[in-house]
Amino acid sequence: MLKPLLTQEDVAAFLHCSEATVRRLVDRKALGCHFINRARRFTQGHLDEYLRLVASRPPKKRSSPPPVPTLAEVWRSLVLLVRRERPLISMFLEEGQLTEIDTKTGRAVLAFQADRQRVIESFRQTDNRYFLQHCLQEVLKRRLKVEVAAVESLTPELVPAVALGV
Repeated sequence: MLKPLLTQEDVAAFLHCSEATVRRLVDRKALGCHFINRARRFTQGHLDEYLRLVASRPPKKRSSPPPVPTLAEVWRSLVLLVRRERPLISMFLEEGQLTEIDTKTGRAVLAFQADRQRVIESFRQTDNRYFLQHCLQEVLKRRLKVEVAAVESLTPELVPAVALGV
C-alpha cells in the first residue's frame, strides 16, 4: 500500500506553524520533500527525520544579562583607556571623578573641584570632551554625552551607581 503524501498545509498544521515556515525549512534543507509538478509533497519519513533532527539539538541557553558595572569600575576602565590613548589628559582626569551616569538621558557627569579652573576648562573644550565621550562609549557600549561640573569638594569614595542599565 502506498504511503499518502502530505501537502504543505498538512505539514504546517502538524507542526503548528505557518506555511511560510514550512517553505523556509525546505529552502534551508532542514525538512525534506518531493516536488511534484512544482508542488511540495511530504512523506511521514520526511517529518520523522525533521523531528529527530530537532529533538537531537541541545536546548538554547538563555544568557543572563551582563552584570551592571559600578561607577568605580567604569571610572577605572575610563582612566586606563585615557591613560593609554592620551597620557597628558589622564593626569588631569585623575583629579576628578565620575559622579553620575544616566543611560536613559544619555548623560555622564565628570566632577572636578571648583578651584581647578584650568582642568575644568581643558575638559570643557570640544575635542577633549568628545574624546572622553568616545572612551566612555567604548567602556559602556552606550552612547553618552559627557558634562563637566565644578563642585566644592569631591568625596573620597565614588558615588555607587544605582543602576546603569547597561
